[in-house]
Amino acid sequence: MQELQSFDAIQDFNESLDEVETLIRLAIGYEKLNKHDKRSLILRSALLFLGTHLECFFESIAEEYIYRLEQMSLKREQLPEKLILSSVQHQFTDELIKKIKSGNPKCKQDIVMIAKTIECDQPVTEINVDTKFSYGRHGSSIVKKLFARLDINDVFKSCVVTTEVESLLSDEPEIVTIDVEKKFNALTGVRNGLIHENKSPNAATFNSILSDIPHYRNFAEGLGCLLNDKLNEIRKNASVAA
Repeated sequence: MQELQSFDAIQDFNESLDEVETLIRLAIGYEKLNKHDKRSLILRSALLFLGTHLECFFESIAEEYIYRLEQMSLKREQLPEKLILSSVQHQFTDELIKKIKSGNPKCKQDIVMIAKTIECDQPVTEINVDTKFSYGRHGSSIVKKLFARLDINDVFKSCVVTTEVESLLSDEPEIVTIDVEKKFNALTGVRNGLIHENKSPNAATFNSILSDIPHYRNFAEGLGCLLNDKLNEIRKNASVAA
């Protein structure tokens, strides 16, 4: 089976994190110069950028995943049922309901589109699933809902991130699982405080959150592998059924 390429969204994300790390190094320089106000300003910017880059990454890789599915030109029955239902939900809007209830004849075209989503003999080259990230205060729950629409249940549990730490009981390092969901929620909470309340965290909180950057890089790679596995599975099942 041909190996699928890495997602462009992961490369873009890593480059964005490089920029955040440049800000962190700049903040360290201001600290050495005893310019604490400028250090705080740079760290606040780095934290805000980190949160924004994460949300943009979630949205971008979801869009890229759907695009790759579209490029496969599969039959309707070869696509995951959850993905089809997500597409129906995305198209069945409040505006469409109002058109139907008011007897607006323009609703017919929308209904036909939904019918084609459920049942169509032509290869599927357009999948209308909501891949937009719901920006705001909500944290990990919105991330999980986004990927659930792509037929991925609890993305944080599906992409396990580990790290090695020194063991007190052995000469070998201990493998520890990183709770990325908890860390993302902590980041979101502090960022919301900065944006909505102008509340700046203490130095320890800054250091704790910004030191998680390597874990977010690993999580992104894990998510890319998970999505590639899903694409391979879908393509394999389609080949068997053909």
